[in-house]
Amino acid sequence: MRFTCDQQDFLKALTVSQKAISSNPTLPILSNVLLKAEGQKLILTSTNLEVSIQINIPIDLKNEGSITIPSRVITNWVNFCKQGEIEVKIEEGDSVSLKTSDAKTKIKGVSADDFPIIPKIEKENEFFISIKDLKDAINEVSFSCSHSNIRPVLSGVLMQNKKDIIHLVATDSYRLSERRIKLKEKIENDIYIIIPSKTMIELERVLSGVKDKEKEVKIITSQNQILFQIDNIEIISRLIEGKFPEYNQIIPKTEKSIIEINKEDFILSIKRVGIFARENNNNIKLNFEGDKVLITTNNTEIGTEESEVEIKLSGSNNQTALNSLFLLDVLNIIPDKEIIIKIAEKLSPVVIHGKNQKEFIHVIMPLKV
Repeated sequence: MRFTCDQQDFLKALTVSQKAISSNPTLPILSNVLLKAEGQKLILTSTNLEVSIQINIPIDLKNEGSITIPSRVITNWVNFCKQGEIEVKIEEGDSVSLKTSDAKTKIKGVSADDFPIIPKIEKENEFFISIKDLKDAINEVSFSCSHSNIRPVLSGVLMQNKKDIIHLVATDSYRLSERRIKLKEKIENDIYIIIPSKTMIELERVLSGVKDKEKEVKIITSQNQILFQIDNIEIISRLIEGKFPEYNQIIPKTEKSIIEINKEDFILSIKRVGIFARENNNNIKLNFEGDKVLITTNNTEIGTEESEVEIKLSGSNNQTALNSLFLLDVLNIIPDKEIIIKIAEKLSPVVIHGKNQKEFIHVIMPLKV
């Protein structure tokens, strides 16, 4: 294998490929990136056996070939090179020689034969979502996934369609987020899959690096895998087996109180009360009455706090108790300046969304008042 490529192209590709490499890989080869030169392009592949990333860049090809090389070593080396061309070639003993106008190094590689085979996807569905919509949706639901593997289905994001609407849903059984995305075309076959939250988080990071957010992501699904294709990048992930909870049963259908409140004022008050609520498992009480909400927590050894925020209340006065950290999580991802809170009874799930958000809702299970 021998080729030359642009330093900036090489660095960007290596940086993207690193997102699929675990800091503590189960096999040493998983710390390596696979370089495959063919047909005037270099294909870089990395995997942690759950997520795989492939990205290609143009090269001036002299000889085809493939090799795996420690990802962090080559990424750091290329990062410290000046802009310009880099010559890459395999030498005897699986060593990789890299040369620029003012630098030369050799890095020990491992045969490409030892790298895991990335399975091909047997396409069942293919559809497109804009980068902006998908990135926003991931931000709005992934934080609600469970961090425990006791119930694997809760550690992923449900993706299902209803006609031309894609629903992304996540829950850890204490809170739930749902985001709906309208597609340009109806999907041919029904989709009901659970995508690992780690996949969604890495996908969001890749999407953040794409400048044109109006571009579309091609999504291909099969029974066991999903593929996201963005320009010259492909992200392939396994799916989680199992049945997702019947989440529609959790979302309240009626409410007695609808509250509109300024997000920034609400966040500051919650943070102040939260200083003392830490000793009470982050339990804060919210009493909505008239044109204000009183936010408190039980007395603690370090003190107490009462905070008032102006509100617009439709319906009857109401109260609830929530986990302050869960509340801050959802407030921090809502882009609107005004927040809508809907409550039925004090022990009913609480619905939260932005004033202008029609495609997103968040539900938090209440604590004992």
